[in-house]
This record gives sequence, C-alpha cells and structure tokens, in this order.
Amino acid sequence: MAKKLIMRFVTFFFLILSTTKSASMPSYNITDFGAKPDGLTDSAKPFLAAWSKACSSTKPASIFIPSGTFFLSRAEFSGPCKSVGMRIFAYGATVVASSDYGSAAATWITFRQVKGLSIYGGKFNGRGKPLWACKMAGGNCPTGAPVSFSSGIKIIGVSFKNIMGTSATKIAVKLDCSESNPCSGIGLDNIDLTYGQKKMAAQSFCRNANGRSSGLVIPPSCF
Repeated sequence: MAKKLIMRFVTFFFLILSTTKSASMPSYNITDFGAKPDGLTDSAKPFLAAWSKACSSTKPASIFIPSGTFFLSRAEFSGPCKSVGMRIFAYGATVVASSDYGSAAATWITFRQVKGLSIYGGKFNGRGKPLWACKMAGGNCPTGAPVSFSSGIKIIGVSFKNIMGTSATKIAVKLDCSESNPCSGIGLDNIDLTYGQKKMAAQSFCRNANGRSSGLVIPPSCF
C-alpha cells in the first residue's frame, strides 16, 4: 500500500481491536462523534474526537469501534495522554484506507508519544491489492510500507492482540527503535500476518527493542 501505517510511539500497519467494555473506565464510541459504518464516509474527525476525549481522561479510558466498515482517510493520534492504560476495542469492525494507493499522503495512521496503549480485535485494511496488481504488472508503483515501530520517541508498554492481515512488504513487523530511547515492554499476542496477495511467509525485524510474545505469532517474534 502507498500509505504507511506508522505508529511513532509504536507503529503497526494493520491493526485490530475488541468490544468488551469496562464499567470502571470511561468509554467513547466513535459513532457518537459522527462515524458511519458505511465504508464511504470519512471517519477521521470522529476518530480523533474520540481519541481527544480518551486521551484527556484522568482515568484509563477506552475507544469503542462497533461492528461495520469505517473509512479512515488519515489520522495522527498524539499524546502524551493524562492516563496510562488506554484501550481500543473493535471486534467485528474493519477500518479501511483510501482505495487510491497513489495518494500523496505519506502516512495513514500515526500514533505519537503514547504509553500503555492496548489494541484489541477487528481488522485494519490498507487496501493494498491495487498496489500489488501494479507491481505484478511491472508499473511505476509506490514502495508500500511495512508494519513498523519507529523513531526516537520512547515506546513503553504497548501491546497488540488478535491481529491478522497482509503486508505490502516482506518485513511485516518492524520494530526499529532509537539506541538512546529503546522500546520496552512491547507485547505481541496472537499475530498472523502474511506477505502479498499470495500470502507468502513474512518476516519481522527488531533493533533496540524488547518485549514478549504469546500465543500464535506469525511472523515469529524477533525479541
């Protein structure tokens, strides 16, 4: 895909979420902010509005993405947040990027300066099929992007669970962290990512990063 799924505090290209809500924590449903599960209406503003509420909460808060398909053009979710332990839940939900892989946007989803975020369930679809078709035809195509964690921002205690999908590049999980601010406490639970339309084996890459993995993790963790 032409759009990069970059999470600066930790970047992971596909992403996937759950629906269990906790009565003890504030919860913000993106549809309450105007998001529509029609796969056509841009939900960037509703996503960011829900994020703003959750990030400014003094108690650990959650963002709820209900069942349906939500079009998200581009969004940057910024911290630092007032509380640690934010959660995003979206079992049954699919978040899709623009179908225009030639878009000028350099990134699709970006997270910056966030601690202790957990993402559960669902699917993030970067709509990479047109890009792969372009490459197979030998066209002048964008590079595409791996799922990656990057930059000099310190990344602590971020976990990803129940994530599945395909990557536009062979390195599907990339944790490329700063030597002076290494990533720590990264959790990978039940990850299943393949490479390309033919769903070939993908690879992972780690530098200055440590954490743990549990359950099925494909490609194998590089911790």
